[in-house]
Amino acid sequence: MTVQEKTGFIIIGEGVVISGNVELPGKLVVNGKIDGLVNAREVYVGAEGEITGKIYATDADIKGRVGDFISVTDKLILRASAKITGNIEYRHIEIEQGAVVDAVLSQRTDAPKLQRVIYPNPARVLNHNDFAAAKA
Repeated sequence: MTVQEKTGFIIIGEGVVISGNVELPGKLVVNGKIDGLVNAREVYVGAEGEITGKIYATDADIKGRVGDFISVTDKLILRASAKITGNIEYRHIEIEQGAVVDAVLSQRTDAPKLQRVIYPNPARVLNHNDFAAAKA
């Protein structure tokens, strides 16, 4: 993994529950549970992972449970163990046999940039630049 690939990377482990919004510039791996809005470049939900809320991403690869709304501006992969409910917007989609999808699917043809959402009091992941700025 290069330094650039590590930037903005976070893993939510099994047994970890986050209630609130998560925003980061890189990759989010969820093996625990998030109840809130997710905004990341890439989202991976493991087989034991779960997100309840809105997801905004460029790419997403889902093996676990996701409910409410997914907006993916490029490629969405729903693995055989995925269980999806709600509404899905995507540009490209791959659904493996066995995935359970109870959702309204809408294909995007415009290829917009990652949609950024403004919401009050977001929980956000801090990086070393945030701490350096606070000391100055």
